[in-house]
Amino acid sequence: MGKWFLRRDNTEYGPYDWEQLISYAREGRILKTDLIREESSGNWDYAQNIPGLFSPAPPLPPAQGTMPSAAPYAYPPPAGANMVPPAPYASPSAEMAFVGVGLRFIALVIDSFVFFVLGYVIAFITGNTTADGYAMEGAPAFLMFIIGIAYFVLMEGKTGGTLGKLALGLRVRKVDGSPCSITDALVRNILRIIDFLPFFYLLGIILIWTSPRKQRLGDRVARTVVVKASSL
Repeated sequence: MGKWFLRRDNTEYGPYDWEQLISYAREGRILKTDLIREESSGNWDYAQNIPGLFSPAPPLPPAQGTMPSAAPYAYPPPAGANMVPPAPYASPSAEMAFVGVGLRFIALVIDSFVFFVLGYVIAFITGNTTADGYAMEGAPAFLMFIIGIAYFVLMEGKTGGTLGKLALGLRVRKVDGSPCSITDALVRNILRIIDFLPFFYLLGIILIWTSPRKQRLGDRVARTVVVKASSL
């Protein structure tokens, strides 16, 4: 076999020999949800779909008169950047407590209140207040939209949750338990537009109800989950 490459969280590792790849898989350094491709192919596939990668191998007895090596690898990986895939995050998804519609709705209500106050401040500054509150269009409305996206992306990408989620003890994580990045947060929040369809998150609610990990579309694409912080 030729050389192989591994991809996790937008970082590529390799190249590896097939024997190295198997060794890393047995040590738990390769997740079944990691992406793998052969050097001659441009197509990535999940590690769990690569034949023989996670097959159990019989233990080899040490040669007479020798002690088993304490080295973590049979031979050192080739020189170069990003050669050895990092060990997976210590908290596996099987131990995380996934959060459904109820608590997430309450968190959204808290965040909506934050936005109402912020929107009123912007409307007051731009002269868009009304007797019933405020109404914005044009540049002020666009500014509010950008602030809204930035709020969700930066809060989830930097702290693991919005003010609403943090207040309820919820966190956004990757499916393997590792922290959510800015890129992950951007993907899951851009797709809120689709999850909102046809009205008030109906599609997102249905997807959460039918997902074992309680994932809406944005979570499934970004490979994120909403969990209780106490389970991390």
